[in-house]
Amino acid sequence: MTKLYIYEACQIVLKKSNDVVNSIIDLKSQDELYSSITGKLKYSENPNIFELKTKIAEKIISENRYCF
Repeated sequence: MTKLYIYEACQIVLKKSNDVVNSIIDLKSQDELYSSITGKLKYSENPNIFELKTKIAEKIISENRYCF
């Protein structure tokens, strides 16, 4: 579950930071910031999101309650 939370948090931060860069930074400096942000939020091995969500769902169903 932690892998899923971290992955989703990184995606949210990436989107919000891109929105901020688009809003306040001039066009010339945007590319540098995009590459810097993307480099810091990049995974070395992206998780399989569908597999993670399936495992979480199976655990919840087998326990018949929210167990996290």
